[in-house]
Amino acid sequence: MKPIKVIFAMLIVVVCAAFFIATPRNAQAAPLMASWFFEDDMESGLSPWSCWEGPGTNCYSVDTSSNTYFVLEANTLNSMINLGRRVTMGVFDYDMSCKATMFIKRQSGAAPFTGQLEVIQYNTLNYLSIKQFSYTPPPPPFNNNWTAITTSSWSPPGPDLFIRLVFNNPTHSAKSLQVDLLRVSCSW
Repeated sequence: MKPIKVIFAMLIVVVCAAFFIATPRNAQAAPLMASWFFEDDMESGLSPWSCWEGPGTNCYSVDTSSNTYFVLEANTLNSMINLGRRVTMGVFDYDMSCKATMFIKRQSGAAPFTGQLEVIQYNTLNYLSIKQFSYTPPPPPFNNNWTAITTSSWSPPGPDLFIRLVFNNPTHSAKSLQVDLLRVSCSW
């Protein structure tokens, strides 16, 4: 083969390759994933939250320069206190799979701290998910870290939910638990 024909053939291959690389193509569509996310960092204080106090318990909001959180105090044997709020889903689909999370840490008292995180259908008061916990703070210097309590997955039967954290004290010693940040995340 003559050198000019070889150079011309190579040039054709290079031009065709460049044209092929530069030609726009239809991209494959990624699978669609829809999601909904709700977060309440409790910076608004008590409203829209509600506390249910029993004998020997106390619930109050603490506003510091950097954060607002709730303190749940259970001071007597078998005392129980609840903190909760209504959540209305901005987007709703029966095929959703959701989880709820709240963050806790010890304020005072001896471990363990026990209770449960509950997701309740607002209109019927049926439980959708219950996550029981027994919380022992980690040793210093990590004992000031927040710990996440997360429910298992659940499917909402409607857009209105009630999320509640129950803190109980099966001992005679007083205990205080800090609670901050509610998250509800759903996908379908």
